[in-house]
Amino acid sequence: MAKGYVAEEQKEVYKLVMIVMIVIAVLSLVYLFSRAFISKDLFKSKEETKSTTETKIPEFNYSKIIVGELLNRPYDEYYVIAFDNTGDLAFDYNNMISAYNGKTKLYTLDLNDGFNKKFASDKSNPQATSIEELAFGEITLLKVKNGKIVKYLEDKNDIRSELKI
Repeated sequence: MAKGYVAEEQKEVYKLVMIVMIVIAVLSLVYLFSRAFISKDLFKSKEETKSTTETKIPEFNYSKIIVGELLNRPYDEYYVIAFDNTGDLAFDYNNMISAYNGKTKLYTLDLNDGFNKKFASDKSNPQATSIEELAFGEITLLKVKNGKIVKYLEDKNDIRSELKI
């Protein structure tokens, strides 16, 4: 065997090894590029990456309802207090709700919510017989018994008295 002589099979193996190495290099560059410029986490520590990729579990507030659910709650008797949660007196109303410790379930209905906005009005309708006819003033307390509205209060003092606050 002469020095510098390479068999045809050896040349093919050499080409194959070079192709595999080039493919590995290209894939590595694509990976680094995507980490650096797309997900932007190449230069972050593991804690930073972990905190940004954690899945947040949504929280549900089961005491907040919309008008469409007003009469179909799973209790025979409950209260619904309706007010604009972004209004000037929202803090006072939320304190009133926090102070309530009665046995009867109390739901809140935010009149600023997109589903409820059309029911917020300057002129309320205490004689409403259906959900479509409802209109709420600044603050309204409804007492619902067996799927029917049995009390409709709009005065803050009457509401405090009803809730025994």
